[in-house]
Amino acid sequence: MEDYRSNYKGKVFGIKRIGGFFAVEEANLFGDLTKYDFIMKDRLTYSYNGNHNYCAEIMKEACDEPVFNGWKIDNLYFYGNWYGQAPAFNLINENGEEYHSDQFTQERNWYDKQPEVMIRETLLKVLKFTEQNNRENQ
Repeated sequence: MEDYRSNYKGKVFGIKRIGGFFAVEEANLFGDLTKYDFIMKDRLTYSYNGNHNYCAEIMKEACDEPVFNGWKIDNLYFYGNWYGQAPAFNLINENGEEYHSDQFTQERNWYDKQPEVMIRETLLKVLKFTEQNNRENQ
């Protein structure tokens, strides 16, 4: 049986926020990164018996950390099983406190087939969470 981890090649994604939407595309590290608001890189974090977990994280060496309503993105996670991957996210607020979302298990998809879509949809969840949390604290 072939080890899936040896086949997965991590990617770099450029992300541009346009109002309440995120444009996500695979980026070239040697290209013009200034057109993006921030850059993320992904990797396979776990692979066993058909279950694959992925992580997308901010490339701090290539961009400033994005802040949404007082929250920084730590990582986006895509936890997998036989039915695809379910997104989740980790955020850090201005006080250094972490928040880890539950998995959105009803929204499984195949990360390795459409990572841009899953990153975009998860970023929309991050934005919604930070907007709601910000309103609650005002």
